[in-house]
This record gives sequence, structure tokens and C-alpha cells, in this order.
Amino acid sequence: MTGVGFAVTGVIESNTLNKGNPERLVNGMDYHGNICGISNYVTSRGENVMNLPKAYFLPSGLTICIPSCPMEKNFDKFYCQYEIQAEIEQRVAIVAGNAGIDAANNTQKSLGLYYTSTKQCMPHLKTTPYLGYCRPDVPIEVVEGDLNQKFANESLHTSSNFTIVQEEPKGTFFDKAMADAKTSRYVIFGFGLGAAMILGLIFLVLIQTPGVLTTMVWSIVIGIFIGLIGAGHYMSRKSAIWMAQGIRDDREIIGLFWLSRISYVASGLWFVTICCLRKRIVLAIACVKEASRAMAAVSLN
Repeated sequence: MTGVGFAVTGVIESNTLNKGNPERLVNGMDYHGNICGISNYVTSRGENVMNLPKAYFLPSGLTICIPSCPMEKNFDKFYCQYEIQAEIEQRVAIVAGNAGIDAANNTQKSLGLYYTSTKQCMPHLKTTPYLGYCRPDVPIEVVEGDLNQKFANESLHTSSNFTIVQEEPKGTFFDKAMADAKTSRYVIFGFGLGAAMILGLIFLVLIQTPGVLTTMVWSIVIGIFIGLIGAGHYMSRKSAIWMAQGIRDDREIIGLFWLSRISYVASGLWFVTICCLRKRIVLAIACVKEASRAMAAVSLN
């Protein structure tokens, strides 16, 4: 697993595994594949996705990046696909120049509802920020009913009852796990038996080399300590950046701050534990070395 982690993060180059991006874990992504608040991409409206940290769902299931999650429901305001939003604003500007602001507002509402019926826009819903996404506070079925009522009131006829695309369940966790195991059965067998035997023999030879096992064990111990310190420093610095930018929810900022403190405490506890167990660790290393010599001395005949 460590090797796979190094490969997907780019430490070990691999032609079969693309380098992963940890920012995708805590940030939304739009329908162009841009990470909201991170990617340097200018939309059709001239906005940079770096300044749009939240992802908002459209009826089609696609997401767009927006400045902040709406806190109140408003069926007269809409978020749309970037190209559609630019088109609406252009047409509204023309109407405003020819017929005035009231006509422009009516045009904007009509176009917003029309493109909502084609699943390219979504009215403002009351939402809660969650890991970079705007999660609706009411069930999707309620939103569908409200939109169908709105369409009926505005005499906007659709070919059928309006529905919002949702991810359909594809079996239980056990079904998915068994399907993955069946698909990867040859790889699991090869690595679980063949690779494990080869690596075990190589490791048996290596640990007999003076200094190898000691270096390996203490490197892991020190690496864990440095990792905990580094994680605490990164989370502390990141929470300060989020607070300065003002683009994150207060709960996320406070949560990340206290996680950094937990990481610092864990590093301290780890250091104390290792100091207390250092003699036993040295004894365990000596026992493993002696056992490896005994196993190597066993004749294969």
C-alpha cells in the first residue's frame, strides 16, 4: 500500500497510475474537471475557478463552481453552466438596454426557469457547505415538487414530470467488494503468493546485512514522528490560510485547527513511548537478526 501511495502521489513514477491530487478529497469539482477554489481556469463569464471555492449541483447531476453556498431558497435566482450563464447575462443586458430593468429581470427569471427545465440551471436552494460541496438541506424529492409547481405556475410545460438526476445504488458493500475481488483475482493471487515469497526471501537476506534492519526499524520510527509533526504543521498553516482567505466555513477551519493540535499531541506521545521502549526495540531487532540467521542456515534439502 505504501508503494501504491508513492506511485499515485508521483514519488514513484508510473505509466499506469496517474499522479493523484489530494485537493480533490476536500474540494468540489466542476463539469470541466476543474477543482473549485484550486484550478486556474477562467470560465465563459470571465471568473477564475480559483475564486469559486464551492461546488453546486445542477439537476443533471453535474456541478459548477460558485463563490459561496446559498443560505436561503430563492427560485428567482439561478446558478447555471458557465456557457449558459454567459448567454443569459448577454441577452439580459440587451433587454435592459432596450426595454428597461424590469423587463430584464423578467427575462432573467424566464430564461433561468427554462434552462432549469433543460437541467442546465438550478435555482438557489438552502444548502450547507460540506467538503467543498453545497449540500441541499431538504430532500431531492421536495425540490422536484417545488420546481414542478413553479413550472406550472409560470406555464412552462415540460415533456414529463421534472426529476433531478441522482446516483443510483449499485449493490451492497459486500457485492462491490466481491466484484472487485473477482476482477482482481489474478493480481491478488500473483502478488499474494509469488511476490510475497520473493520479497520474503530478499528481506531474509537483507536483514542479515549489518545495519540494515536497525536502519530500517529506526527510520520507520523516526518517519512516523516526523510525519505526525509535519501533518500538524501543515494543518495548522492551512487553517490559518483558510481563515485569512475567508472562503471556508468556520467549522471546517476550527476542525482543521484542532486536528493539527491532536497531531502535535500524538507526536509527543509517540516520542515518549519510543523513549520508554527503546531498549525493547533494540532487543527485538537482535532477536529478529538471530532468527533470520537460523532460517538461512536451514538446508532446503
